[in-house]
Amino acid sequence: MNKNILSNNLSALVAMLLQVAILLLLIFLIISSTYYRIFPYDWRNYINENFQIEINTYSDTLRKIDIELNKNYTFESLQNVNKIYNNGIAYIWPDQINSITLRDNWILFLAKFMDPLITELNLQKPTTKAFTNFESYKYERALGRGFGICSQNAIGLSNLLNRLGNINSRVVGLNKHVVVEVELDNETLVLDPSFGVSLPFSIVHAQNNLDTVKKYYQNTDQPEIYSAYDEIGNIYIPEKGNYIYTDNHKKQKLIRNFEILADYLSIIFPLTLILIFKNVIIKRIKFIKKLIIS
Repeated sequence: MNKNILSNNLSALVAMLLQVAILLLLIFLIISSTYYRIFPYDWRNYINENFQIEINTYSDTLRKIDIELNKNYTFESLQNVNKIYNNGIAYIWPDQINSITLRDNWILFLAKFMDPLITELNLQKPTTKAFTNFESYKYERALGRGFGICSQNAIGLSNLLNRLGNINSRVVGLNKHVVVEVELDNETLVLDPSFGVSLPFSIVHAQNNLDTVKKYYQNTDQPEIYSAYDEIGNIYIPEKGNYIYTDNHKKQKLIRNFEILADYLSIIFPLTLILIFKNVIIKRIKFIKKLIIS
């Protein structure tokens, strides 16, 4: 009889500890997801130590951009914004790190395990790894992490201009490169945050004047990139706030919407579970207090 009582108490204790562990995990997910929505996960120290690339901090970059966005919108002010954004990122994509961590967003982190299935279903190329190498459609995450390839940098800058400055900007997919086109009241310009290059004319003008574009890239570490402005292979969608830079429009829209949903659910889902099982949780807490007192 005593053995049965002991066994039952042990089982109850294990069950209680398991529930407490789950509760702590849910609380951790809520706090972590909330914190990193405000203060994005930052890889700048890692990039500095492993790639010897010094870039400005996220907060300092945003502060400087905010100063420029409070001025009249001119080519000069947006050129400054583009340069500041460029100084706040490294134009790389380190394969050895996860672009989304568990602490950043646990749903997006777990989504990377879907990449093999998506590849198996021929929905993406084996080298794409849409969730392992996740490109964020929010400037906070894109700029906050401190690194990105051309498409990520263009999406981040365009999103920043649209949301913080209400500036009519769009992402444009060139032939093996991605940039941002901006429309002001009296002029259209192109911003390339990956190189910090700004062109005082439109994509259409650039396509027809490659020699002029070449001059703007001649002092970069990839001067040959000017040839990407050839209209062959360009993806141009004129709507404001556009983020499409490939032919696969549906896939990009799906991933963008998934990120938005994941940012909400990463907090709402664990919070909902806590509220559903709050009575059980309260009972367990009372039981733990009783054990401590006794």
